[in-house]
Amino acid sequence: MQQNFSKGLQSGSVIAFPSAISPERHVGLHLALCPLYPGNYHTDTMLMTAEEHIALQALLLNEWVRGDTLDLEESALARCAGTSRAQWRVLKPFVAPVLADIADAIAEKKQALAAVVGERLPGRAWEIARSIVFARDDYACVYCGARDRSLHCDHVLALANGGSNAIENLATACAPCNAKKGAKSVLAGSRFA
Repeated sequence: MQQNFSKGLQSGSVIAFPSAISPERHVGLHLALCPLYPGNYHTDTMLMTAEEHIALQALLLNEWVRGDTLDLEESALARCAGTSRAQWRVLKPFVAPVLADIADAIAEKKQALAAVVGERLPGRAWEIARSIVFARDDYACVYCGARDRSLHCDHVLALANGGSNAIENLATACAPCNAKKGAKSVLAGSRFA
């Protein structure tokens, strides 16, 4: 059985976004997570506040990873957005409609990524997949936990072995772990080191 390295993917859990993000950090997150939006992010969200952007970006990440964001209960949506329930009630009228408008487009893009088996994705598609995986894994190597090294997006089941580009088959790896793993597949309970 293949090990699932995706943080927050256990049944019933959501991808939680940091609840206290400074406006300075928001600019970096905005640029890093912009590829998660399958449309014109700047045009569609230009009137949003920083708090609304942060909540939308957290929900976009959850939608890419889990695909069920619109089905979550209010308390789970608030937790996913990194807000209190009271804060979520204020943000929801502005954020939820934008997410609802693009949820189907995200599902289609996820299917397109997963359909590419045994070969690399084109540049823009790879950039989107990397953005999602790095954010999902909190910019840390899933194999050793390193954050201070050059990060790569690793195919858990290597492309050479028939692996796909599905988000569930991708993991954040530091350069040394990625090189050490190579084309080997990491199975539950086994180590490549």
